[in-house]
Amino acid sequence: MNTKQIPISVAARLIYHLGEQLISDELVALLELIKNAYDADATKCIVTVDSNADTPFGAGEITITDNGNGMLPHTVTKDFLRLATSYKKENKVSPYYKRRTLGEKGLGRLSYQRLGKCITVTTIARRDRLVMSKDDYQSCVVEDNNCIEITMNWDGFSDDASINDVYATVVERHVCKPLAYGTTIKIQGIRNNSFWQLNSEKRRRLHEEILALINPFAPEQAGDTFNLMLNVNGEQFLVDSVEEKILENLCDVSAHVTFNGSKLEIVANFKDRYIQRLRQKYIDTCQKAGFELAHESFDISSYYLRKETAQLSDPEEWTRKFQIDSSAVNRVNGVPAINFKFDFNLYITGPGFLLVYVERYHS
Repeated sequence: MNTKQIPISVAARLIYHLGEQLISDELVALLELIKNAYDADATKCIVTVDSNADTPFGAGEITITDNGNGMLPHTVTKDFLRLATSYKKENKVSPYYKRRTLGEKGLGRLSYQRLGKCITVTTIARRDRLVMSKDDYQSCVVEDNNCIEITMNWDGFSDDASINDVYATVVERHVCKPLAYGTTIKIQGIRNNSFWQLNSEKRRRLHEEILALINPFAPEQAGDTFNLMLNVNGEQFLVDSVEEKILENLCDVSAHVTFNGSKLEIVANFKDRYIQRLRQKYIDTCQKAGFELAHESFDISSYYLRKETAQLSDPEEWTRKFQIDSSAVNRVNGVPAINFKFDFNLYITGPGFLLVYVERYHS
């Protein structure tokens, strides 16, 4: 009897199968790469799709440029060039702006080959935002390298090639000119060129999916914004404003506030997810304190809508209804100076994020 220990090999074709199974179409693949820019604390992301571009790998080129954190050498080796890592699981918030990460674990790498034949990634790390390893220190500080270029040609491998035969070319070098921090991805030889001939359905998806990536509640004064500019064959998809219906979909609580000179009215609508989150938080707190849930009687419908009104000509209602100190209001001949009207919507999401959208104001 002859017994051997033979290592299990994997065909490089597995990457294509994974991409096809886990990424439904090219738009999902592109969105994953845009999410990676968001997760890297980028404040600007520029995406260009040119399905007619002539490249050495066939027609079509996609370019994604962001001004995010970039990648250090150990991130490239241990995470970027290794599928199914635990990086996104271990890093649930971004390093600098502490954003909740959006990208799915490993899908970014699969998105490259779904979109095109050859990828080139150029990245310059913001060292002040990232934790450097020994290898990073040796490469970046001692050898004074500040730019990493990664090239991978998926089209150069035969169907029967092993995954062990697939290599990426990684070049570390010094750049003397002013550094453009962040990452630029160039994908050449678009696999499904016809996908980018947009119809009305694809345009609708682009608008909805891209706007869903934008957090309108981000504190702009702190610099934490994410501006996305997408160009598909000359057609611009710019995110420079957010429609009110998008705010309504994103928020946890919305409120309509009206004031007509004497009466203040607030009508608040609480989303199901917000109420359920509060309910679960209360249950978790009780269970941590040693209580057990024996019976639950919870009519969620009674929590959706709340309406409050107050006649502001009565100072006592100011304090009783809204905890407003009426003495702080300007008065004319002893009468509160409230002879004006306004009307606005209020949107709230998550802890500490607030945005006011003013509809009308009448002096």
